[in-house]
Amino acid sequence: MRKAEITAALTVLVIVVIFYFQTTELPPPIGHDVGGAFYPRLLMGGLVILSLSLLFGALTGKRTESEAPVFHVKEGGLVRVLIVIGATIAYQQIVRWFGFLLVTPLYLLLLMGLLRAGKPWLMVVVSLAVTLVVWGIFSEFLKVPLPTGIFLS
Repeated sequence: MRKAEITAALTVLVIVVIFYFQTTELPPPIGHDVGGAFYPRLLMGGLVILSLSLLFGALTGKRTESEAPVFHVKEGGLVRVLIVIGATIAYQQIVRWFGFLLVTPLYLLLLMGLLRAGKPWLMVVVSLAVTLVVWGIFSEFLKVPLPTGIFLS
């Protein structure tokens, strides 16, 4: 397991370096714009942190075992995976008609319900908060238009 973790961490780091050099070809920021390379580099920074954490844990032997639930086919795991795939395909189609702000919290609620993520009131709060944060980042900060749907257009 340790060898696989080291290999995975180093592979991701090499891929990040390759992608970083590819972002140098993107247009530079103009005025108050953050530029086309900002978001990819932000994601790559997160990947570097996670990869270095995995590498450090593998080299030092310090690991924390995940307490995440494991899906088993016999316990309905396969059915839930198929529901998630179907819901994702439906979300991609429906979001065009009804808009990001309306459909995304419902989609997230469905996913959290399938994962049994916690108390219902907390799932509602998290789904609304995540939707608003993602909307704020993309539409206000990065100036990427999100689907508004037929009701808000």
